[in-house]
Amino acid sequence: MNVTPQTISNFSYPRRFVRGIASRSLAPLILLECFVTGGRTLQAYKRGGFEEARERFTEESIGALFWFAGVKMFNKMNDHIGKKILNLHTYDFDAQEDGVRKPLHNFMFDDKKIKIAKGLKSLTKKQIAVFKALKIGSSILLANVLVGLVVPKINQHITAVYHQKHFNKADKSTNHEINTSYQKISMDKFLKSEDNQQVSFGMNYAALLSIANKFENDATYQLLSTDVGIAGGRAISSRNNHERTEVLFRDLTSIYFYMFSMPNINRWLNQLEDGRKTRLDPVAAKQVTDLLQTVLDENGGKMNIEEFTKKAFGDNTNVGYIDKDLLQKFDEHKVITLDTFKEYLKNHKTFSKDSITKYIDLAERMSKLQPTLEGVSVLTKDQIKDIFREGAINLPEFLQNVFSVATQNASTDKYRYVNYEDLKELKEDIVHYTTKLIKKAKKYGKEINSDILQKFCRENFIKNSINWGIGFAISALFLSTLIPKMQYWITKMTTGQNKFPGTADYSNEKK
Repeated sequence: MNVTPQTISNFSYPRRFVRGIASRSLAPLILLECFVTGGRTLQAYKRGGFEEARERFTEESIGALFWFAGVKMFNKMNDHIGKKILNLHTYDFDAQEDGVRKPLHNFMFDDKKIKIAKGLKSLTKKQIAVFKALKIGSSILLANVLVGLVVPKINQHITAVYHQKHFNKADKSTNHEINTSYQKISMDKFLKSEDNQQVSFGMNYAALLSIANKFENDATYQLLSTDVGIAGGRAISSRNNHERTEVLFRDLTSIYFYMFSMPNINRWLNQLEDGRKTRLDPVAAKQVTDLLQTVLDENGGKMNIEEFTKKAFGDNTNVGYIDKDLLQKFDEHKVITLDTFKEYLKNHKTFSKDSITKYIDLAERMSKLQPTLEGVSVLTKDQIKDIFREGAINLPEFLQNVFSVATQNASTDKYRYVNYEDLKELKEDIVHYTTKLIKKAKKYGKEINSDILQKFCRENFIKNSINWGIGFAISALFLSTLIPKMQYWITKMTTGQNKFPGTADYSNEKK
């Protein structure tokens, strides 16, 4: 069966957008932030007029810019510095690993060969751990300092100048000296220091590498680190306790609706609709539908359900070939080298020559689902099960397509880390999707055709759109309108005034 390679651009924008909400891609985040900035600016104008609205628009728009890309921007800058100082052949490598993917091992394997050829000393894991932790830590710090401390002070100064000019008086609550100085971190000095090997982070280098990788590549960790840091910085920069209370309430309650509300609502609705928390995303669902359509096309455009099921899933009875002898060859991560598996096939008396040739071919193709480990091809236990099962949804080329689109080609990059468990969950969603399709087809009769495939795919897209759309709308409502109204209510209850605390006069307030 031929499987045509695909990229994310091969799919319709609506499918990509809905999938993007779940994966925190840029377009949905920008749309959400437009609602947030617009809504908060409007609520600010209703209470504090132009002054508060201007502050809110400036703070939200600049904050959004650094929330999206601040850490990444500073991290890239530090990458270039680190590459030059440490003489790396590339800085574009991940540090986390599992039993299937070890990008740091691959980097060090290649870097060592290059360094030996140049007569240079290769780096240790500890040096790389310190470098990774230092550069991502300084990137987070810089983004938080700028948005949490520098921008609020500039914003407050603009308001003070505007207030003095238009109201002909100096407002003590807004007239603050701007102090944008902060201690710069010298990566050059640190990494060249002889003491960098003795820096204690209170953990071993493996844990340090894992944490650094999460903050470097995981959108949730990046956004949370920025959220918490900015909230703290804005609270410190607040002009009085009432403004500080508003800032902390707004920023801390917003974290849930930015980060967790949408996926939680999606899981609850999936559970309610289908009894399962996860659902195959609309892009992957289209990939499965195209594959199964090819199965139908190769069999006259329609098939009886029993035959279609076997073509789609393969034969589970062959999984019994995974015997005790083979199981002993897996390491603790349930991974085996391709050569070891080939040797097992050749020495197994049950297999015919044709079977051995077929399974070796499948194994070689399946091993390409992940990069080599220091030049050695590997297979997982689940992949060997799929080799013995065969079946359309277990084809290496199909899985390669799905994984590559889902990870933007990171799944086969030897310097990129992709959690194997995430890919395993995606495969489980594919199996569940196909199983449910077949169950639904049985309700229509004994045959399955293209109309049933397309109808089921549309149903998946509609449910994904509704579930993620509801989560998006609820988050936008709270972030743009309800949270600002609640923070204003708190100030009104504590001061008796519905005024902007940044310019309100609290000189007569009881201590």
